[in-house]
Amino acid sequence: MGDWRLVPGTAAASATLVVLSSRGLSIAFALLVIAAVALTASGLALRRTRQTLVGAGIVSGYMATIAAIGGPPVALLYQRDGTATLRATLPRYFFVSGVLALIGLVPAGKLGRTELVYSLALLPGVVVGVAGSAWLAAHVDRRSARPWVLGLSMVAAVTVLIREMV
Repeated sequence: MGDWRLVPGTAAASATLVVLSSRGLSIAFALLVIAAVALTASGLALRRTRQTLVGAGIVSGYMATIAAIGGPPVALLYQRDGTATLRATLPRYFFVSGVLALIGLVPAGKLGRTELVYSLALLPGVVVGVAGSAWLAAHVDRRSARPWVLGLSMVAAVTVLIREMV
């Protein structure tokens, strides 16, 4: 997937954050992810085409910048692929979307000292994730990748809802 597809969504999200409440947008996106997971779990499957990849990249860049849940649109397109494809595609994608989101948040005035301090609190989770990834990869096969993708997308959406409602 070309990472350039994230740029339009990131730029649009940065502009949106200047104008609209990020809380309301986070809630709306979380509900959209829940709906997408429910539709996908029901059997709906979008084919991965150039158009769906472009659309998922734009939506993902937008969602990652506003709500920090940019993975589901792309993960849902790759959900039926093998775990090797998921492991090769999604981490690179998440890294690039994270960097672009940070770049987009600066001109929007939404990235300062407080946000940087909060982000440091996430580092232990990153270390645990990296340390446990080899073990997890050995235990997740092609058949079980789809429930993981759907489950993690749902967890991300519910986590955002809880965070915004409290």
